[in-house]
Amino acid sequence: MIASAEDGSSADADGARQEAIYQEQILAHFRRPHGRGVLTAADTTATARNPLCGEEIAVSITMAEDPMRIGVIRFVGEGCSLATASASIMTDIVPGRTEREIAQIADRLRRLVSGEREASDLLPPPLRVFAPVARVPARRACVLLPWDALQAALVARLEGVTGRRT
Repeated sequence: MIASAEDGSSADADGARQEAIYQEQILAHFRRPHGRGVLTAADTTATARNPLCGEEIAVSITMAEDPMRIGVIRFVGEGCSLATASASIMTDIVPGRTEREIAQIADRLRRLVSGEREASDLLPPPLRVFAPVARVPARRACVLLPWDALQAALVARLEGVTGRRT
């Protein structure tokens, strides 16, 4: 049977294919995470925990020559595939960005996993893989955990504190 646009089958099949691609991308970042490790000479660090499932992600950051921009970011910790993939993607897209840009990205990601589809258009494309999480509210915290650690590290830097835990 050939699916027609009238019965919605084509749209459903396209959606299923897109989700399968997203799943593959998430698993690729989980299996071979980018940016895993600790920066020994970090300008700031912070750890975020999800007490409901025991996940913990710590980030360490060095600032760029322009002190308003992130230079290098690394993460360590134990998390599910969503938390690890989110941290991995975060380490790919954050370097070179300002704290304001990072706050905007984190807010848009939060909105995306809460079901605001419009937020997807405003996110860096790699983060769009988390759109299906909106259907599973319990998993939203997993995606946001690394971003919470990053934001805590940036606040700690402004306050002159390092090693903050949230």
